[in-house]
Amino acid sequence: MIKVLIVDDEAGQRAIVSKILKAEGYELFEAGGVPQALQIIEQNEPAVVLTDLKMPQKGGLALIEEVSKRPFPPGSRLKSMAMCCVSNAKPRTARFELCTALPESSSPT
Repeated sequence: MIKVLIVDDEAGQRAIVSKILKAEGYELFEAGGVPQALQIIEQNEPAVVLTDLKMPQKGGLALIEEVSKRPFPPGSRLKSMAMCCVSNAKPRTARFELCTALPESSSPT
């Protein structure tokens, strides 16, 4: 089972993403901020990190930068993805802007 860490300061956003991924059979972990996310990464070694870009104190890009600096064991396949939900002009609709940042040390070779 693939381990996925969802990082967002808004519990409601984490719940939505968790519900979707849980239905697809992923093993999930949730964090409300960067410090908690780093602790979960150390303890559980998720394969994928989905993070909000805009969070108080440290944002998702800071998390990706921190994860990129860490040495990972050979064969580690940790990937980082940042996500940010941006509201449209229409009520109750949103679009997701996604960007990826893959640390060189995690590239499968």
